[in-house]
Amino acid sequence: MGTSMRTAALLLAHAALAAGVSVAVRPRVTVVGAGVSGLCCARTLHAAGVDVSVIERADGVGGRVRSDIVDGFILDRGFQVFLTEYPEPRSVLDLDALDLRPFLPGALVQLGAERHLVADPFRRPQDLLRGALAPVGSLVDKARVALFAVLQFLQPVDAIFAKPPRSTLAFLRAELAVSDVMIERFFRPFYQGIFLAPLDEQDARMFEFVFKMFTLGVAALPAKGLGEVPKQLARALPEDTVRTRTLVLGVSATSVRVAEVGAEKAEGAREPDDHTLESDAVVLAVDRPALAAIDGAHGAAGTDGERSSTAIYFAIDGPPPIAEPILVLNGECGRVAPGASSAVLNNVCFPSSVASSYAPAGKALASCTVVGDPAVTDAELERAVREQLGRWFGAERVAAWRHLRTYRVRYAQPTQLGARGGFDWPARLDGGLYRCGDHTSSPTLNGAMASGRRAAEAVLEDLRARGRLAASGRA
Repeated sequence: MGTSMRTAALLLAHAALAAGVSVAVRPRVTVVGAGVSGLCCARTLHAAGVDVSVIERADGVGGRVRSDIVDGFILDRGFQVFLTEYPEPRSVLDLDALDLRPFLPGALVQLGAERHLVADPFRRPQDLLRGALAPVGSLVDKARVALFAVLQFLQPVDAIFAKPPRSTLAFLRAELAVSDVMIERFFRPFYQGIFLAPLDEQDARMFEFVFKMFTLGVAALPAKGLGEVPKQLARALPEDTVRTRTLVLGVSATSVRVAEVGAEKAEGAREPDDHTLESDAVVLAVDRPALAAIDGAHGAAGTDGERSSTAIYFAIDGPPPIAEPILVLNGECGRVAPGASSAVLNNVCFPSSVASSYAPAGKALASCTVVGDPAVTDAELERAVREQLGRWFGAERVAAWRHLRTYRVRYAQPTQLGARGGFDWPARLDGGLYRCGDHTSSPTLNGAMASGRRAAEAVLEDLRARGRLAASGRA
């Protein structure tokens, strides 16, 4: 059903109701944004019998979870991993179809020119001695972390989020009671790479939750890239549900004004060729900066800040310097002096060692992550990263690596320590609008997907209360 036909159907239904005639017309909801939260929202609404449209400005689905093919290499837009035990993805996605390829549990910590293994003693007992001898913390530290991992098996997720907010740094020092050496050489680079913020600006509940996910499962990469996650979600919707390259000019509780991308009004140009989509409800499934730019959505974005990340990809002829599917952490990133260059490597990964499909045959892919958005040009950033890589893997070897692309993800995550602790902001907004996204939940794929489902559930509850949807879920 085309847009004009859908609008006409809604108008006829309202007219029929006004005349006292009963007409069975499916309720209609417009979702603004085709990231994973918007797609999960649309999926839940569609399953309940709601007619859904998803409006997306970009040329494809996924939002910040997208992958590009460059010279035969798969480049995720910012280094990301898929945690196999996240509850929401497990309940929604076909994990077998994603063809997940696992990382080894643990990490290599780079200290100067040497690398040391931090291993999971329960799943990699063969690495127990090597991990115990690594100068990344004391034996007491490692015993405490191992005990904490055991306790995470017993602690329900709800119990984690029922705790009061405090920083991860405070938790590590007071609760886990590990040394500063363990914190600086492992926990700081590892969790700063995940949450893109210093440990004292991270919420300890998120630390515990993600630690539990790593304890129960593994980090992995889909064989076709992280972008396969939103593509799978989109394939579960009717073919004409998602409209890409569509600009949202304004919203209200029952309408969305849109135009094709490229039709925005330039100085001295005519008004854009826009039209309005009438709906029973409108869900805003875009990030904070995008919310702030939409007429009618003021106040929906909240006031918390955001975190950025930069990913630099290199093509390697031949094998990578590390063949194991494991993350390499910069164990000295916390020692950077104030005022020094911000283009400091947080971690390096060779995705083709995890999933060979990430690189053409005979080649390898290097993924380098810098936390934040360094105030340097891309060329200056590449030089700084190459210099650091050269100290780790050899300058001559790294000089032969070919730069593929740099991604500056300026809104990679919302902040965590906000007024509400950063979790479970209400889906309903003043004025009748709804919202979802990781900024309303937690800065994870799990949080984004769960927020989409919760927003859909709020819409369905209100549609039933208004008599637009039967209690069974069907119109």
